[in-house]
Amino acid sequence: MLIIILISGIILVFKIATNVECKHFDIATMDISGSTKNSLFVNEEVTFVAKTSEKTTWDFGDGATADGNKVKHRFAVDGDHVVNVVGNGQCPQLITLKINKKVVPEDDLPDENPIIGPPTALVGKEAVFVYVGKKKPTAFEWSVQNSTFNPVEHGNSVAYKFRIAGKQTVQLRLNNSTKIYTKDIDIKMPAIVSPPPIVGNRRHPTANQNQGSQGGQAKNPDTPARQTYIAPKHEAEAQIPGITDEEFKQMFDAVAEHRNNGQNLKNYLCYGMGTYVKANDKDSESVESICDKLYKGKFKISNVKSVRDNRNCVTRFNISYKKKGWGLFR
Repeated sequence: MLIIILISGIILVFKIATNVECKHFDIATMDISGSTKNSLFVNEEVTFVAKTSEKTTWDFGDGATADGNKVKHRFAVDGDHVVNVVGNGQCPQLITLKINKKVVPEDDLPDENPIIGPPTALVGKEAVFVYVGKKKPTAFEWSVQNSTFNPVEHGNSVAYKFRIAGKQTVQLRLNNSTKIYTKDIDIKMPAIVSPPPIVGNRRHPTANQNQGSQGGQAKNPDTPARQTYIAPKHEAEAQIPGITDEEFKQMFDAVAEHRNNGQNLKNYLCYGMGTYVKANDKDSESVESICDKLYKGKFKISNVKSVRDNRNCVTRFNISYKKKGWGLFR
């Protein structure tokens, strides 16, 4: 304040001594958005506008100067800054700006990924994700990207079960912010136990078989038995995790949208990518050729129905499609 009074006194003495008539002109200060402000932040760009036709020069009080009716400047130190504006080389005016220390909004704070969780999980098995960030949010919103089967959850942790194999992305929004944190997880199919090969299995003869009937010649104990493999109970009940036809449609849609090539489908198919597809009740295709044409944008699937065996393995698809352009599978 003492500095302002001192400078004002000097200006008054100057006017009296030189007898120069000085016309007052308005001075505007604006931030980068164009809003008029007299209170800004350290290193924030300030635009100064002298509303006069006279030539003006600027002294920002920190060693920097500029010429022109519209100039820009940044202040490196917080506090009150007195800017001296001289019109027509003779008439000075003063403007005071308050420069504040920059307080970084919480959403702009640098933060490493605040989500911890497993890098992989099995289809149908629970995977837990926990928020461990530096901020202390009051609202959490968890979701799974491009999934209609995993609901939005709240709280500082979440447990999800994934029904489709492949890459999945867990998302977290804090305090209803526009910023979203993500964590990728690779969902894999559980191992399916296959029957071991049958090598030289033989049936052990019973006592009666060894003795023969009525004291006759004993049968050869090394006679090969019928080689039928009977799986242990845990193998016979091994199931392929079941997913809905709507989820199969989403997997086909992901191919059409170039999010994957469809190879994750084979985990659910009895005959791999060669599994039979009947399209619009007339066209016979394999899953592999359907995926190839989806990827190339030939058509869009509107409905999917699967036919499965007793292990939940898909033996055939019946699909409905909508053509893109002329022709069916060009």
